Amino acid sequence: MKLKNTSSINNDLVKEVLRFVMPAGVTRMRIRLTKTRHTYSGRGGRYDVLLRLNPKARYPRFYRPYQYGCQKGRKWAVANLTEMLVILAAHELRHAYQARATTRRGYAWGARGRYSEVDTEAYALRMLRAWRRSRPACLADLWYNSYTAKISARRASLQRPALAAILREQPNAAPVPSRHADVPNRAASLAPQLLLVPVPVG
Repeated sequence: MKLKNTSSINNDLVKEVLRFVMPAGVTRMRIRLTKTRHTYSGRGGRYDVLLRLNPKARYPRFYRPYQYGCQKGRKWAVANLTEMLVILAAHELRHAYQARATTRRGYAWGARGRYSEVDTEAYALRMLRAWRRSRPACLADLWYNSYTAKISARRASLQRPALAAILREQPNAAPVPSRHADVPNRAASLAPQLLLVPVPVG
């Protein structure tokens, strides 16, 4: 495997992800990782794979898979840039596997044609789940970031004016402890429950 990384993502992390999602039997790959103005894009072939990611994209966010079959109307929750790299790399490397396959044995249920997007999305989801199982902290980050995003507006509207009034009356008073101080601990305890990645919408 030859890697050319011109993005801001650490080279060792990129190699670790690529080794993790590499399909069986896929060798002698030339992989290029670059930046893009969009969230992500990619192209996969028999020996060449191009991955584009935007390092300035905000996370957590939703990834919209190919809308067909069981994935129709669904979105996947993505915690950070590394998880998006896992999804994108697994998707495009699966195309490299499809280009070398002589039969469709091992394809996902419902896949049609040699270069099936249903099969690539199923493989990407499987790799994302495996990546999260091997790193429970990713699940805790996903839950914690989503939780804090929901309460940030309420905390800004309710707690800050009250705290400002207290500080005006007592300039030397100690900071008021937050009732959400134990959120990281609760996130770590709930991490095993978050392995079901697809989130139905609508």
